[in-house]
Amino acid sequence: VRSASWLDRKQIDDLNHSLPIGPDSILETVEYLQQTLEPIVTQLLKPSSDTEEYLSNNDPLIRQWLYLISLSTKSKRNDIVAWAPEFDLTGFVMAGKPGLLCLEGTLKNIDRYISKIKSISWSDVPSHQKKISIVLQEDIQNRIFSDITEITELFDMHGFRQNRPEMTQVRDWLTKQGLGYAFSTV
Repeated sequence: VRSASWLDRKQIDDLNHSLPIGPDSILETVEYLQQTLEPIVTQLLKPSSDTEEYLSNNDPLIRQWLYLISLSTKSKRNDIVAWAPEFDLTGFVMAGKPGLLCLEGTLKNIDRYISKIKSISWSDVPSHQKKISIVLQEDIQNRIFSDITEITELFDMHGFRQNRPEMTQVRDWLTKQGLGYAFSTV
């Protein structure tokens, strides 16, 4: 094991020193890694003790629109949806090239959430590909969304790899949500 952002240096060294060695040990190594890493990953994914702080936070609400150069991997999109409630976030994610993430919540919760996504879910992604740009941030009084949803399947996809959403459909969907004004910005 070379590196994993969610393991410290000692954990990596201990893991490397305890790996089974030998010509017939590939399956044994995989099983060992699954057994050894499962409790660590489970602990990392468990809602932290800060969760109550996220939920009771009285900071002002914002809506943040984030642009991702590319977002295609289903498991990474699933993490984006699954981890949002821990940080009391709502909004939507749209896969594609570009990808779009709209989050409603407090700035502190959004920052912590993005940090967790980048360091755990995207730990296998090179840092230059983890670029997320804030294209619009606005103060809001009320949320439009009640949870976070993946909306990719709502749109026709085109392009060489079928990874570019039909933007007129995206514009129409945003308009129905009362967010049509944001289309030209995001």
